Amino acid sequence: MNNFFIKIVFSVCSGTEIFREIIKFSTFKAIRHLIFLAVICSFAFVLVKTPEIRKEINNFTSFLDHNFGNIIVKNNGIYPEKEPNKPRNLSYDSMQISYYPEFPSNNKLNINNDLNLMGYVWLPNNIFIWKKFDKTNFLIYPALYSEDTARNMKIVTGMLNVIPKEDLISYIKKFNINEFKNLKVFFAAQFNYPLMAFLDLKKNATSFTDLSSNAFTFTVAGIIIVFFAKIFLNAIIYSLLFAAIYSITNRSNQYNLKFKGFWIVAVYACFPGIIIGTIFSAANLIWLQYQTVFLVAFIVYLMAVTQKLRKINAENNLNN
Repeated sequence: MNNFFIKIVFSVCSGTEIFREIIKFSTFKAIRHLIFLAVICSFAFVLVKTPEIRKEINNFTSFLDHNFGNIIVKNNGIYPEKEPNKPRNLSYDSMQISYYPEFPSNNKLNINNDLNLMGYVWLPNNIFIWKKFDKTNFLIYPALYSEDTARNMKIVTGMLNVIPKEDLISYIKKFNINEFKNLKVFFAAQFNYPLMAFLDLKKNATSFTDLSSNAFTFTVAGIIIVFFAKIFLNAIIYSLLFAAIYSITNRSNQYNLKFKGFWIVAVYACFPGIIIGTIFSAANLIWLQYQTVFLVAFIVYLMAVTQKLRKINAENNLNN
């Protein structure tokens, strides 16, 4: 990234005169500048959202700590510090967190998928996550990982299965842990932001507050990647669509540009929409999603750009 890139972004966002130079740019330069802008906007978005993300993570970990205390790893299982012999079903946001000190005698889990979209089931020798697939089926995957190679292979080949509610217990038993050392718990939740984390379970006690910094790192990384992909893919898809339409119609004669030229112009015409879309997304205006704002700004600005390109082509024809 250099001063030339900053100058290009400023010039594109302040007028269309810069497109006299842009039509001469290479494909590599256009892609590089798009990546630079997508990275900057992704980090800027996360920076604005950092206080909200931290608050959301801290609220969730405080809830777990208040209701369960520390996670206690014993030789025969994993237990909450508070009331380890008491089963409980708790709700947080649209998530259900269930704890059973042993497998239910009736082989049924008290999962309320009418009110909750996902949840955790915590047993002494297993922890798993379920996500509502439809009224009767669940997407399920283990959340507790160990050094058991055979079990890990079962997880890899059998995870993310869609399971009927009545088959949950029999499925869970396939992934039970027998040796309780070097364990990790995977946390995943969809609140305002997708929370993700891995927590190493210490031999004696592990606090849920240890989850906060780990969750923040994983969550921020995930948000940056997703927002970057959203920016990059929208810009690529719509610029290619524009270039294809203009290069195969009679309008191409008005600009004296081929597909590559149209595409490069369209990539840079995305820049104001990317910036405006990022600002609106950071402002939490839920009725105006990034893609909507980006597309409107892109089309409006593209109209001004194409008008400028026609003038440039007319000037070139006069000079020739």
